[in-house]
Amino acid sequence: MLAASLFSEDRFDRCPVAEAVGTWARFADVSRRQAAVEWFDRYLELLMPPVLDALFTRGVVFEPHLQNVVIGLKDGYPAQVFVRDLEGTKLIVDLWTAPLPTEIDARARASIHYSADKGWQRIAYCLLINNLFQAVSYLALEDSDLEATLWRVWQTHLERFLDGSDSAWAHQVLGGLLRGESIPNKSNLITRLFKRADRDSEYVQVRNPLALLLSAAPSLSSCIASIETVDTANGTSSRT
Repeated sequence: MLAASLFSEDRFDRCPVAEAVGTWARFADVSRRQAAVEWFDRYLELLMPPVLDALFTRGVVFEPHLQNVVIGLKDGYPAQVFVRDLEGTKLIVDLWTAPLPTEIDARARASIHYSADKGWQRIAYCLLINNLFQAVSYLALEDSDLEATLWRVWQTHLERFLDGSDSAWAHQVLGGLLRGESIPNKSNLITRLFKRADRDSEYVQVRNPLALLLSAAPSLSSCIASIETVDTANGTSSRT
């Protein structure tokens, strides 16, 4: 299913990802909140490492926004993730060293080659602002505690990626996110209004969700273990 359809509501106010999480909760016999955390954890596991490794190791800049990510579900749970529409893929000049086909003219080469800063801005917007912000919104469903837990899961995945990366660039920009630095967000309206190419887009800084979390992020296992489930039948609560 297309991520743009999954993280949305239809005209009957039905949310596909909420239904998927409900299916997984019943299949795994866990609470809805725990299922949401497990769902998001798996989604990040499938999506983030390949996209980030392509950027920081190989210099390949994909566009993993909602309209370009396809999610395969099994029992409501993410089983596969595909990034489509590769015609907009860009290459970081200093990292991509393989020669381009000789038939590509100078103008096309200029449109393909990106600086490191522009490459990071594009990934930050497509992956974080456009995709994960929307995913968290529909997974949390206005539950602020669950939303904070989901962002801590994202924090765990950033830390995990950096633990296995020797890219100084990755440690600079992703480390900045972990320190709560703001996230670049593309000014799409201005870009389209003035008919600018994407490479000439302006970016504004959006506050990082991690900056809003006052306490240190616990581990993923702690996040899952501390989820409070409510017994609606008798009004009591328990921890799973």
